[in-house]
This record gives sequence, structure tokens and C-alpha cells, in this order.
Amino acid sequence: GDHRDLHLSLRRQRQMCIRDRYEVIPLKSFFENLKSKGFLLGVMTNDAEKSARAHLINAGVYSLLDFVAGSDTGYGVKPHAEPLLAFSKQTDLQPNEVAMVGDSLHDLKAAHAAGMVGIAVLTGMATEDQLKKHANMVFPSIAELSQYLLTESV
Repeated sequence: GDHRDLHLSLRRQRQMCIRDRYEVIPLKSFFENLKSKGFLLGVMTNDAEKSARAHLINAGVYSLLDFVAGSDTGYGVKPHAEPLLAFSKQTDLQPNEVAMVGDSLHDLKAAHAAGMVGIAVLTGMATEDQLKKHANMVFPSIAELSQYLLTESV
């Protein structure tokens, strides 16, 4: 469809941003640019929701999100589809209108199980060889993903 929707799971990038004070690209401007293009944004992490919310608030992006869930929110955990499908339900999107961005096999397996587009970023522990067979697209980081999303008609 012509929907501009994205479910972002950026645990690794968020850890870089908060814990290491390093950002691949400025996370806030990345999210603001996506929101300005009409994307709906969510974060699903297998960490606790309270911890994730604190990180997102500290990064200045919590208010830009349409959905935040953790392992203890009640939707289950990745690689199961349920937490991603909760994003679809809350945002009134069909799963095939949503992309799940992640840096782990759990992320991509969850995307596949939910019937979503799986986009791999290579900023986590997993290698391109490990991720590419489970992903619809692979980007070195969210910087290249940002360029793609903001210039292509997706």
C-alpha cells in the first residue's frame, strides 16, 4: 500500500545513543524526519518496558512514538509475532503495511512470523551472512536506512 509505516526496533542503536553517547545518526532527527513523512513509529524490545521508556525519554524520542512495548508489557516477546501484531492493531495497520527494523535474528524472525517486511541493520552482534537470509533488505545502519526511506517512494 501507500502507507508510510514503520515499526522500529532499535535496541542496539538506543544503547549506543544512551549508554555510549554515540549515535549512528541523531536518533531524534531520524524519528522526526520519519514522522514528518507520515510514518507511524514503534519500539518493541525484549528488555523491560519501564527501562525502554526511560531510555527513549532520555534520547528525546519517546513523544514521537505511536507504540512502545517491552518483554513485560503483555504481548509476549520476539521472535514471536504477537508484540509486532500489537503495533499493527494499535495503529490500525495491516501487518504487510509495516516494516520491522532490527539487528538480530529474533527481530527478523518476529517480522516474518507477523507477515511484515523485515529490514536488517548491521549494528548489532549478528553478521550480514546471518541476517540476510531472513531479511527483505539489509542496511549497514539506520543512517543508510534513513536515506533510503526519505528518498524512495515506500
